[in-house]
Amino acid sequence: MDKVISKQLLIEHYQIPWESEWLKQVDNNLYPIHKLYRNRMLATIDMIDADANDLIDILDIGCGVGIYDFNILKKFPKAKIVGIDISMPQIELATKIAKEHNFDGRIVFSLGDIENLEINNSFDYIMCTEVIEHLPDPTKAIDNIVSFCDRNTKVIISVPQLYNGVKQEGIFYKQIMPDGREIHTQNKERLDPARKYYSYYHTFYDERKLKMLLSRHGLRIEKMLAVNFSIAHDYTVTNNPLRIIRRKINNLTALMAGILTKINNRNIDIFLNKVFRHKLSDTLVVRCIKTI
Repeated sequence: MDKVISKQLLIEHYQIPWESEWLKQVDNNLYPIHKLYRNRMLATIDMIDADANDLIDILDIGCGVGIYDFNILKKFPKAKIVGIDISMPQIELATKIAKEHNFDGRIVFSLGDIENLEINNSFDYIMCTEVIEHLPDPTKAIDNIVSFCDRNTKVIISVPQLYNGVKQEGIFYKQIMPDGREIHTQNKERLDPARKYYSYYHTFYDERKLKMLLSRHGLRIEKMLAVNFSIAHDYTVTNNPLRIIRRKINNLTALMAGILTKINNRNIDIFLNKVFRHKLSDTLVVRCIKTI
């Protein structure tokens, strides 16, 4: 699968204000009502092993509109957070929300690129959630994160094992039509050639791949949580009768798993992911420490 995409195109994709859609998935108190979104956030917050009244400093790289950060500030009222994102519309929206909800004295949002950040402060925690899967080569980004760590810093990273229920990677295209409808595809032929489109890269990480990536750059995983139990759908095109039967069984199992996980109980999700040892989940959340 082609992985060649320019940095300029990646940056351009995040300047459209589609991230405001996240606000439709939270209630008036900024708490996610969407189950998958909520489970990812709660697993991330669970990685902060501090007492409620501790003075902690957090750097959130790829903060988006700040939903995770605002919920962290509710749980840790003495925390201070610096949120960084490559998207100016998201930074502006996050700053506006912080002011409206009286968080603006405890959190600062700034425009920044993970591959070119210069940070002089020290932090107790560095968060980078749902970011590195969008980087064709995450080497520079992770090296930068490690350079921000001192011996006590803990790094919280989350990555997808699945994307829209399947294991997909490569360049994706998004086009917004006049009626607001979105075309979201890996097939350029589905796009209207007369209209602007946006490009981005996405991949997936299983436990082995993630551990290898982080260890190469001097990070050791000390805790891992699997989130949102899910069995990948199989869309393989084949004429082999046995392969077709296997595909149908797999997809029926995936459908049944999807029905089971619609039950709004996080404990069931945690139990299932423990039983299957992180292998059947759509997201991995890890906490790391620097080893070099």
